[in-house]
Amino acid sequence: MGTEMRLTRRQALVAGLVGGAALALPHIAAGAAPQAEEEGFGVSAIEDLMREHGALQRLLLIYEAVWSWPRAEGARLTELRAATDLVRRFIEDYHERLEEEYVFPLVERSQEGRELVAVLRRQHDAGREATDRARRRLGELSDVLRPNEDLAPLWGDLRAYVRMYRPHMAREDTVLFLQFRSLLTPAEMQTMGDRFEEREHALFGEEGFETIVTKIGEIEKELGIYSLEQFTPSAAPFSPPV
Repeated sequence: MGTEMRLTRRQALVAGLVGGAALALPHIAAGAAPQAEEEGFGVSAIEDLMREHGALQRLLLIYEAVWSWPRAEGARLTELRAATDLVRRFIEDYHERLEEEYVFPLVERSQEGRELVAVLRRQHDAGREATDRARRRLGELSDVLRPNEDLAPLWGDLRAYVRMYRPHMAREDTVLFLQFRSLLTPAEMQTMGDRFEEREHALFGEEGFETIVTKIGEIEKELGIYSLEQFTPSAAPFSPPV
């Protein structure tokens, strides 16, 4: 085999860490063009993960809208069930698994990375447990609530989930993903993104991410929180402090 077919030391490290995920990168070493270059501008692995964080942010807004809904008008449990289903299927069973299989093993090789990843792993587990409890409680409730129905445990799980995941995502976006990027070449990062896209399409169809975002938008419309403009603070005259 010629030298052009040998993996670089960095590529060998990546392949060894995620070998179970079939991420040996011989086609890059051989000089083959990545899929994204053949089809035009592609989505890198980090861009893929961060846009999925955007989808989760919108799901957290749905959680907040549902628990804030006036009980007199009825709880929006149908929309909440749909949101928790998307959190389970798209965030916990797909997005987080990508992080656990591809990102965490690389970053946790350093002491600093190991400490961060240990917390992130615990939070993934805690989030799944909270989602399990919320889905179990939703399964016990009818769409028409009894007057004395105690929703406090359900709202508690949702609030705990939101409270944890906002700083969780922020730390990943500003620390974890930067460390991850420093360990890969641009070509390796693009190939990683292609792997992510392949799994996304296998699980959610050819328009995987776009399909998920459409479903989120449909829930937002049902709840009346789809319009971005409604989140703009109303203009008020500036009053200097006395």
